[in-house]
Amino acid sequence: GDESRPSVLRNLDSTGGALDTMNITSNNSGYPDETTYASLTIGYTNEFMSLINASTFLGDLTLGGTCEYEDWDNLNIQSFESLFSGDSEDVVGCAAIENLATLVATGGGDVTYYGEIDSSGIYSYTTGSGSDAIYLDIQGEALDFAGDSLFISTGGSDDLVVTDTRSTGNQAPNQIILQNVDINTGDGNDTIMTFGSGSFRIDAGTGNDTIYTDN
Repeated sequence: GDESRPSVLRNLDSTGGALDTMNITSNNSGYPDETTYASLTIGYTNEFMSLINASTFLGDLTLGGTCEYEDWDNLNIQSFESLFSGDSEDVVGCAAIENLATLVATGGGDVTYYGEIDSSGIYSYTTGSGSDAIYLDIQGEALDFAGDSLFISTGGSDDLVVTDTRSTGNQAPNQIILQNVDINTGDGNDTIMTFGSGSFRIDAGTGNDTIYTDN
């Protein structure tokens, strides 16, 4: 539909966790305004999915619990962790999508993704030309073995990437040796915030960009 037909799904999953691939596309043919596209919010879905493909979805897309945080301008490590623990009075109904291997959301609308990875694997999250936001909670065991990796690319426009990595034992030293996390935010005035342990390779592209880290 067009922008007058937004959709909100609090939960989209399958019995026994069988849902592995999700394809999302837009079709506004026959609606009053064929120059705009409906938005979509999916609050939660199965963990360990292989792919969410929204490359032909042209509206604004939110994946992960509809976090309504009241004070984004003053986000810090404690408040970011509270998004996923439910401990903050500033958070309403937030749930991360867990261990999604690949996100392709390059249709051009604004993409917001709330994710969590806590298992060894190869992870890739790619968005397009909209003003996108990726919030990712990372457990150290997800990235401390040879072959593990995380790649985030947000394309053009003014984007926000926030990560929090919590490690124990040799997890952080192993990840630093592997150098297996890349964040590319492309053109635009981007903000990148990396809380916690580890080492990230960051390319903020052109524009007036800001990078915060407490490593």
